[in-house]
Amino acid sequence: MPCRLIWITPDAERLMGYCARVSNPENQENPDVAKLLRFCAKNGHWSVFEMADMCIEIQTTRAISAQIIRHRSFHFQEFCITGDSLITTILPANGLPAYIPIKKLYERQSWKNYRGIQLRVYDEQKKSFTTAGFREIFFTGAKAVYEITLADGKKIKCTKEHKFLTRDGFQPLEDVIGLEMVGDRATMTKTGFVGTNGIPCHQDYEWLANARRLTPPRSLGQIARAADTSTHTIRKWLRIHQLQYSPMEVAQGHDKKHSIHGDPKIWAKRDRGNTLRARWTQVMKVEYLGIQDTYDIEVDHGSHNYVANKIVVHNSQRYAPVQKIEEVNPRSQDLKNRQSSHDDLSPETKDWFAKAQDEHFAEAKRFYDEALAKGIAKESARFLLPMASGTTIYMKGTVRDWVHYINLRADPGTQLEHREIALAAKTIFVEQLPVVAEALGWERSTVYNGH
Repeated sequence: MPCRLIWITPDAERLMGYCARVSNPENQENPDVAKLLRFCAKNGHWSVFEMADMCIEIQTTRAISAQIIRHRSFHFQEFCITGDSLITTILPANGLPAYIPIKKLYERQSWKNYRGIQLRVYDEQKKSFTTAGFREIFFTGAKAVYEITLADGKKIKCTKEHKFLTRDGFQPLEDVIGLEMVGDRATMTKTGFVGTNGIPCHQDYEWLANARRLTPPRSLGQIARAADTSTHTIRKWLRIHQLQYSPMEVAQGHDKKHSIHGDPKIWAKRDRGNTLRARWTQVMKVEYLGIQDTYDIEVDHGSHNYVANKIVVHNSQRYAPVQKIEEVNPRSQDLKNRQSSHDDLSPETKDWFAKAQDEHFAEAKRFYDEALAKGIAKESARFLLPMASGTTIYMKGTVRDWVHYINLRADPGTQLEHREIALAAKTIFVEQLPVVAEALGWERSTVYNGH
């Protein structure tokens, strides 16, 4: 499916129901909202559906992305931070952390001794920090930036669209804190927490409790290896968090003394633990700083993030590696509706078109690679690529925005490739918002067939 859910407002339908009952405060907490939302949808009370957001990742071509971004009620990816932001890196020479301004990384990324630098990255699947290389650091232009201050004193300056790690996944700054502007003054309308550089796994109660309570229970040695520390340290923190093994588990050997293989001095250095968990820290203040130069990084890791000013932020995929051309099935032009077409071309014509696509993309890719070899920036070289080359965009809008988009673009009169995206988005909408979907008469079985 060309679409993937990135984030949706938690408990979205209940939130919309709560807002709809603003004139009936005694009943606002009522969790039964199905009848109410059906009434609102069927009678066109759309303001209620502006209270919840949904963000979807879309895999498409440059040609279709140009159509999608014309829907200006949506927000699209603009992940940027200022040049003085300190990026947590691991130097290849000694394996120690160093904090380098992103502007400096941008200016020196082609230097041989900078290419091997590793960045600290939060692995979303393992829920702990790791390291990864970078594909490119790039200048993203002068943009409106905001500075946030956390409860522990950490600060970062970024655009309002830049995403931060939260307990509910990555969310744009404006959603994390409910950012609103009063004149030229930025204000927060809700309390937000973001992930920061982290604490050793074994010191985090949640991580240690989960590791401790697996079935069958892990031994001290297994937990120690997962936390990259010693069994002595794990036993100490089990005691601190009151997670000690029961007499029965001790008898079964889960708390037995484990021998240390190798130099004991090396293990002594590992007692602090090298595997980190995110620490959740409250945003206390936001300030609008005006227009400043911004930068971003594309990280070579599936979790797509890095640590700036010891805060976990999302990375951009703006200049992702060139993907294979999207094989387009040619169609004949409808004589009456210029947005419509018909699958009635001859096999010979389709074969000619397929061969023309392959030859055109191979030639364009050759020119693109030559441009990069000559030192031409990717942002310039990509103009040589055909409109059928693949790209990824992130599209965020309110529930009302998505209803309008899907109704418009899922219509048979829309270009087929764009209609498939709208139908895929409709599938996600139906799964995530079943009450609203039912009120609109949207059934999942008739939404997206993958063709």
